[in-house]
Formats: sequence, structure tokens, C-alpha cells
Amino acid sequence: ADKTGPYAGVPYDGADPNYRDFYFEPNEDTNEKQPKNPPEHWRREWKMRMFDLIDNYKPDFLYFDGCVPFQGDDNGKTGFEVIAHLYNQNMLWHGGRQEAVMTIKKFTDHGVYVEGITTLDMEWNRAETLLAEPWQTDTSIGPWGYFARPKYRTVTQIIQEMVDIVSKNGNMLLNVPPKADGTLDDETERILQEIGKWFDVNGESIYGTRPWFKYGDGNQRFVRKGDVLYVISFEWPDDGKIKVSSVSLGDKGKVKEVSLLGHNEKLKWEQNDSGLVITLPEKAPCEHAYSFKVIF
Repeated sequence: ADKTGPYAGVPYDGADPNYRDFYFEPNEDTNEKQPKNPPEHWRREWKMRMFDLIDNYKPDFLYFDGCVPFQGDDNGKTGFEVIAHLYNQNMLWHGGRQEAVMTIKKFTDHGVYVEGITTLDMEWNRAETLLAEPWQTDTSIGPWGYFARPKYRTVTQIIQEMVDIVSKNGNMLLNVPPKADGTLDDETERILQEIGKWFDVNGESIYGTRPWFKYGDGNQRFVRKGDVLYVISFEWPDDGKIKVSSVSLGDKGKVKEVSLLGHNEKLKWEQNDSGLVITLPEKAPCEHAYSFKVIF
């Protein structure tokens, strides 16, 4: 109960036994992040709520903000049951195909972590090199939640991070912080519109692509789609030349054609023993990053 004010001495509902079916039974585990050893009735309630969500909304993507729940006596059993339910139900919804993506984080103080049972999610972080299995970064254009006069990242930072993630076999889960009424502030809308403009030109180099044998060189990132290599450059050199050292003669095959997404005219280029040299047009077709389509 409050100690002062008009409601001083009035018991909180949560302490009233008549409302325990709503507030749960009292428990000594008060850890603010993840429960250390939640009681069986609490674990059961959480599992049934998750089953209800999965069965009613049929998600193809489910995200745990931590490891497999729960720590303590449970040792992950409840979380494993929820993950299995998602996978099994998803196959029923898709005619035997597994379309579900389940992500967890490698925070061992949150629960149980087992390599390979889900997709790895890295919060505010990303892989340093190309990973064999798909993974994900969850990040934001600024703060997770909105507050007055927030500091946002630049569009260039966001796009170049996304390209780097994709080149390393990853996916970006990008957060935008809505205001209390659910709307977005003007700066957030501007950032999203600028990202959309970039995808209007360069989406081909991101959607449906897979990693190449290496993720990049310097300020260049590589992805592929069949026999097509996309070289995405983070810079537009003043000397008007882009050199791709990883595409030299006798290395990955002879180049047949080179084009720049968003630029309709033919490019001048040369492939030699030291790499692929591309002559840039006078004007860049976009900002932030530039996608060259290399056909072998």
C-alpha cells in the first residue's frame, strides 16, 4: 500500500488473495530481467499463452528476447516445448514445409542456449565474418522506445550496416520507436522514406540473394544470385574508378557483363589479372551505397 497520499494504507490489488488468478501467486523471484527459478504454475501459464498465440495467429517468425526459457528447475523444458510446438504447427500450416524462423540470443543468464536449434539473434551487434548458418541482428534507427528529441542514426549508417549483415548471411530486424499515440515522428518517416528510395534502386542486390564465398573487401560487400555477383560499394571514388580485386581473371571466372543498378547506360570496365576495374558514370544513381551487377 502507499505510505502517503489519498490512498495511503489501501492494499494493492496484487496483494489481495481475491485477485491472485489475475496477478499470479506471490513469489520471491523478483529478478527484473529474467526469472531465476520461476514456479511451475508461472511456467505453465506462460506456455499456454504462447501456445494460444501460435495457434491463433500462425506466425512464421517468433522472437525470444533471450535464451530458451527457463532457468532453474525447468532447465529450458518449457521453452523447448514452445519451440517444438511452433515448428510442428508451422509444418501443418505449410503442407509439410518448415517455414518457421525462431530466434534466440546467446545470453546464458537468461535461460538455456543450445547451438543450432534456432536462428541466432545478435542484439545491437553483428557477425565479424561470413557465417555458415543464417543469423539475425536486431537493431534500431535510434532508441528502442520513443522520447522527446531522440538521437537517430544516419540513413547511410543503417543501409551500410544492413548490406554488411546480408553479405555475412544475416538478416536485419530494424526497430522504429513509435510515439505514445502509435504515430512516428517526422524524422523517423524521413529515414524510412530514404531507405525505401535506396531499395527502389538497389533492392535486386538484397532480396533473394545469398552469400558469396567471401563477404567483402574493404568498403565493398558481395552477394550472389545464381551466376550473378552483386558488388555493393560503400564509396564513390573521386578518381571515377572502382576496383574489385576479388574478381580477377582465372579466379572466379570470366566476366561477361557489368552494370550499375539505377543507371541505364552501359559501363566501361576491364577484367585483368589484378581484378575488375569499373569506370563510374559522372553521376551516382543513388546515395549511401552503390550496387554493381556482375554477370559471369
